[in-house]
Amino acid sequence: MRSSSKISIGKMMCLIVPLALELVLFQEVWWIVAVPPVTIVALALNLGLFFVIVRPAGLETRITGMLLGAIAAFFAMTRYLFVGSRVGWASFSRGRSASIGGAIAHDALVSWASSLPDQEGTTALIAHFLLKHMIVIEFVSLDLIGAAMMWAGGWLENRCRSARAQTAARKRTAISVLDDRTFTPS
Repeated sequence: MRSSSKISIGKMMCLIVPLALELVLFQEVWWIVAVPPVTIVALALNLGLFFVIVRPAGLETRITGMLLGAIAAFFAMTRYLFVGSRVGWASFSRGRSASIGGAIAHDALVSWASSLPDQEGTTALIAHFLLKHMIVIEFVSLDLIGAAMMWAGGWLENRCRSARAQTAARKRTAISVLDDRTFTPS
């Protein structure tokens, strides 16, 4: 498949070298990418790098909003996970939820599962499965929310740009009202 624009070897190297450095950075600590704020930062950096190197036309009106959405998602997730958390990072490293919301959901699931009359039934098995994989479910949900915030930022940026362009076009094409005493061609 041929590309419409030719990319030089220098531009390709500007893309490959940072990606290789990113892989070296996460070597042997790949699990850190599973932490939602780090995932969003890595996604935003890769998106920004991709835009700078390739400059696809589809992202031209959306990149600023997407990066601002990533910043908002990063701060929201950091606030949710680590600031004000009772359980904190030590809890995460042991495989438990690192947030207050996750701890509350965990406690609610435990009390609900223990109140079931049939402890070996399907509902109890689902509750135990959810309890066992609570942190994975929480982090995948946060990653999806962060990606949605990035997309929403890009969508809002695109809408704002198109509204500004339409307003500017209307101002440029505005016809001045003629005076009653002047001749108007029919």
